[in-house]
Amino acid sequence: MGRVHPWNRCRRILAPCGSWTGMSAAKPATSKNGGFFKSSHSNDGPACVEVKFDGNWVRVRDSKQTREYASAPAMQPTISLPAAHWAAFLDAAVLCGPAVVDEVVTIEPARDNGMTLRSPDGTALTYTSHEWDAFTSGIEAGEFTLAGAA
Repeated sequence: MGRVHPWNRCRRILAPCGSWTGMSAAKPATSKNGGFFKSSHSNDGPACVEVKFDGNWVRVRDSKQTREYASAPAMQPTISLPAAHWAAFLDAAVLCGPAVVDEVVTIEPARDNGMTLRSPDGTALTYTSHEWDAFTSGIEAGEFTLAGAA
């Protein structure tokens, strides 16, 4: 079940997560990598926001780092949010401005129009504008709602 929001979208580019492939919101989010998935608006490139619904937690990581941590995936930088805060995070993510989500994660504009997520423990994940745009397009399409994971 999707929600309709009057979001102030931050669409800044035409090529989400690499080269534009004409993917549509009707295509489901792609799944791979141990339960982590990315937006259907992302292409098959190795540079995207990846999400995993894990019980009462939602895990977020940067697929650019997956290869670097292939031999030790548990060491890959990951930000974990309580599922109860996920909807607030999604609402803040699409605004593409600085935000603190219930003191569990901050969203900060980064260089070159990208975005950085930062957890209280200091873990930081920085995404390009292409990666963030693909992610927020997936949010708008309802691909990252907890109800969509069921």
